[in-house]
Amino acid sequence: MPTKLGMSSQKIPTAPVADQIILKRNVFFVQIENQCVKELDPVDSSSRRTIKFEVSPEYTVGDLKAMALSKFGVAYALKGGRLRVDDETVGLRAPLCDQMNIVEARITHKTNLVLQHGMSPQSNQLTLTFTPGEACSGLPDMELIVDRNQTVGTCLKLMLEKANFCDKQWYLRKTNWCGEAAEILDEPDATLEKSLVYDGDHLLLVRGSLPPKGYFRFPVWFHPTSESLQEPLTAATAMLWWLSSSLQGLMKRDDSAPAAKEEPVMIGDIDISKESTLEEMKEIIMTLDLLADIPLPTPKFLRVRLKVDEILGTVLRPDSTSVQRLKLNSSSVLAVQIMKQEEELSPKEIVLNVKVRIPDSKCYAPAKEFVWNTASGSSPRNLKQAIADALLLPAQHIVLAKHFQQRFEWVILLDANYKIEGTQGKKKKGKVSASNLKQSHYNIKDGDVIGVKDLRFDPNNVDNFCTVEDEEGKEKLKVIAEEKRKERLEKKNRQSDIMDREKRPRRPEVGLTIKVDDFTYS
Repeated sequence: MPTKLGMSSQKIPTAPVADQIILKRNVFFVQIENQCVKELDPVDSSSRRTIKFEVSPEYTVGDLKAMALSKFGVAYALKGGRLRVDDETVGLRAPLCDQMNIVEARITHKTNLVLQHGMSPQSNQLTLTFTPGEACSGLPDMELIVDRNQTVGTCLKLMLEKANFCDKQWYLRKTNWCGEAAEILDEPDATLEKSLVYDGDHLLLVRGSLPPKGYFRFPVWFHPTSESLQEPLTAATAMLWWLSSSLQGLMKRDDSAPAAKEEPVMIGDIDISKESTLEEMKEIIMTLDLLADIPLPTPKFLRVRLKVDEILGTVLRPDSTSVQRLKLNSSSVLAVQIMKQEEELSPKEIVLNVKVRIPDSKCYAPAKEFVWNTASGSSPRNLKQAIADALLLPAQHIVLAKHFQQRFEWVILLDANYKIEGTQGKKKKGKVSASNLKQSHYNIKDGDVIGVKDLRFDPNNVDNFCTVEDEEGKEKLKVIAEEKRKERLEKKNRQSDIMDREKRPRRPEVGLTIKVDDFTYS
């Protein structure tokens, strides 16, 4: 008597291995460039500069490195060799730890790797680079592998030994994303991990002693005072002459230029607590060597500004504000100017540099300082009227433009004569919305350059404020962009050639047969 299907002791035979469906592993390909050899053999394929490798997420970085060493035929790699990610944007990243798996190392099918000589860091280590001394010294950057639990003081000592510096008057600073000086590592006994120093960070080795705890250290530059577009409120002829005479020995002059040009001077560093006020900061600045011989009546004759990318920017105000509330940090650079009269700017006043266009040319008259009070409004019309009054020109005959120095572009300041539509901010018909120049997209702020064109003498090319320097700067930007585009294209083509050269022929499609026993009742 046949048994029920569910109670049958007979096992269902499995299909032969050849007839089973075999699932393909979750693999992908990465490109590895061999930098362990200087000269390549055009005949020997193992010495090729770049080869594509098939990897699986279960692989470790050490497995991938061993495959690369074998495939490239590298018999000896200094200190075992290591792999690094070659990022298209930031370049070579920190060396990868051999114990990490592919997922932890964030290696994907789009990742480009480099095989090079050197030691691979352990899982508890960090790879740091540092600049030994000032950038102008010309010394190359150095690399150091340290334990993440080492202290800042120990790390400093190791860097001094590697740089072969004998004196101990040095300290470390972090850098931001573009390599500029950032926070000071002012806790020698804190670990690198606690100090938020990460793998691949770049540090600066700075000569000097650490500032006291709770203090900021700021470098201070002295800048010449621009001629004002506005008449001074008070007349102190004797004092102005005295200040001008005193500053002649302070300023550097470029004798190689056709006309002597006053250049900024580095006058020293100051240490100041976070709770100190701006007025107290000015008093400390007045004690620096190059300013101590100039008996300024009060600190209000001193203007303090932030200096960013060699350009004078925000004017610090008011004097009663603390350093902490001014949002300064250890990476801030200060610039000072001596004013011809006491100054106490309000938050609604903006310090601009106004340049008048010379008719029928691509040049401007020397920039003059203009303090714009936005209390009555901050629209293009308000600024145009204020500058027109200072220049004694009719407002309807001038056009203004802001200079974006990094882009070498001028943007005309236009009144927003348009109606706002939509549910939010809806205005009545016929009313005009005035633009706020302090907001996007103009973002007028301290230190901005404003060009002025008088249409009575320069009626052509109203929207063209460019200079020869702007045109040359734009051409340089185009060349840089074109070079980057070519590099990306060459890299893409090189990778495509490698993939085509190593592409495996596809297996022919075959029919799938599954063998199943007959379980029908007899």
